[in-house]
Amino acid sequence: MGQKNKLSGFGVRVAAFAIDFAVVYFALMFVRMVVVRQGLYFPFELTFVILFVVYNIAAVLLFARTIGKAFCGLRVCRKSDDEKKVGVVGIVVREAVGKLLTLMTLGLGFAIPMMFTRSKRALHDYVGGVKVVRSERRSKRVLFGECIGVGLCAYAVYAAVIPPLNLFMDGGLLREAGRDYLPPYASRELGDVVDVQQMTDEEKGRLDEWFKGNVKEPEDYAVEMAKTHDLLLVGEAHDRYEELAYFNRILPRLYEEADVRVVGMECMRAADNGLLTQIVTADEFDEKLALYTARKTSCWKAWGYKGYWDVMKTVWEINQKRDEGERPMRLVGVFPDIDLSNMPLVLDNGDVDGDFERVPMYEKLRVGRFALDLPMIFQLEVGYAHNIEEETIKKNEKGVLLVGAAHASLRHKQRQKMGDGAIRMGYLLHALYGDRVGHILLHSSGASNQAIVEMFESYYEMNEGKPFAISLAGSSFGKLTDSTAEYYSFGLQSNACLDDIATGYVMLNSEDEVERCEWLEGFVSDEMYGEYKPYFEVVCKKKLDNADKVNAAFRARQMK
Repeated sequence: MGQKNKLSGFGVRVAAFAIDFAVVYFALMFVRMVVVRQGLYFPFELTFVILFVVYNIAAVLLFARTIGKAFCGLRVCRKSDDEKKVGVVGIVVREAVGKLLTLMTLGLGFAIPMMFTRSKRALHDYVGGVKVVRSERRSKRVLFGECIGVGLCAYAVYAAVIPPLNLFMDGGLLREAGRDYLPPYASRELGDVVDVQQMTDEEKGRLDEWFKGNVKEPEDYAVEMAKTHDLLLVGEAHDRYEELAYFNRILPRLYEEADVRVVGMECMRAADNGLLTQIVTADEFDEKLALYTARKTSCWKAWGYKGYWDVMKTVWEINQKRDEGERPMRLVGVFPDIDLSNMPLVLDNGDVDGDFERVPMYEKLRVGRFALDLPMIFQLEVGYAHNIEEETIKKNEKGVLLVGAAHASLRHKQRQKMGDGAIRMGYLLHALYGDRVGHILLHSSGASNQAIVEMFESYYEMNEGKPFAISLAGSSFGKLTDSTAEYYSFGLQSNACLDDIATGYVMLNSEDEVERCEWLEGFVSDEMYGEYKPYFEVVCKKKLDNADKVNAAFRARQMK
């Protein structure tokens, strides 16, 4: 070669790898964009792994370097001779076997020998019988390449670390309040609660009389609660038509009578608040933009339940009717910028009812995407709480948030097999803001029939099958508990009662009358099918050939 070489160091090889990774990644992203828009399934991770290995083998065999290595002035050669190219067997073993072993060590097989040995050979270099050298003379091209590589590495670290770190810092007060808050049941005497399974006839009679004198109409009660709380949580059981219809019905009254100016939705991402604002404040309602936003902002790509996305039009209609000079109602998401649709393809954590045997083994490679989301998933409750407090309490705006009931418990840690219970969003908000935060719990049986659910069903019959609302805070119903209930999570907190979970209770219909939501027409697009085909097949438990069949399968499921 006519010039002296020296062994390459850790930093420059990371920079070269970053360039190679970016070259293959962005080229493949373009291909995927073209393919999935045709409604064709594209296994991105599997294709990336194969292409990256082939790219490295071909480049080193032909040129002794990849694009990244060329930019950084690096060259792959035999361990015994700087001037000889590596043979076919050596480079294939290095790329296909050696790098797999390095990956299995979580990168330590690369970092440790590169930083702490004189040979500067990574694990896969040893396996392939090669070394990587660089010229002692650093040209402007090499300096430029190193800067590009370092910049790519810095961006990758920033994208992976900064969002969860920001949330960790921003949510500090919420976490501290949650740690320091002592829930009422921790110091409550056992005799201060009434177990519905051991209620005497006298206690039941007093409860009946209280109900007859204090029962309220659900929409009126929501307005009353919104007037007396800065933030009202509406705890729902997902995918119920009547609950979503109720939520859409109360929004105009909350705006007009309770000065509520912010509507929060669990199913929407906070990162898309700009799009949501554009939709609900436009002169005309843009159906296409609303559908695009529903597809984009949905945290689960199977969340095509029409009632949730109808909220966009409800808020838009409210803003169209407002008086001149009145502040518009805003629609915001609270979900962090993550994609939970990858999770069921990596593991079955019990959150999804699906046929997991349908997941192709190569889709487990999505573990990379899932791993990048984990820091935010671990902070999910803090993320919910932080996102809604930023849009409401911290801006002196009154708000209402539709969220899964499990996230909304105010003074109760959710049941766990170990420890003293999980701290949820409602608990964090109440710990920091006290009674400025309220919670209306919507009736649901949860996973099983329980005495406390059956009791509310009996009061629905007593109310002649009409929807009703009752206050739990300071009431006879608030002191009720169920020692065997699962959904209300009393199992590990023997002194906990309904008052610890919610401020009020709304029953819209009996469990026998529950209807599932209508499926939003055309929710799953060709592009979504191309990227999430395995996920849809897991959820629908059948083979699906195109987006139309996915939508048809979901429609059929909703009609059962």
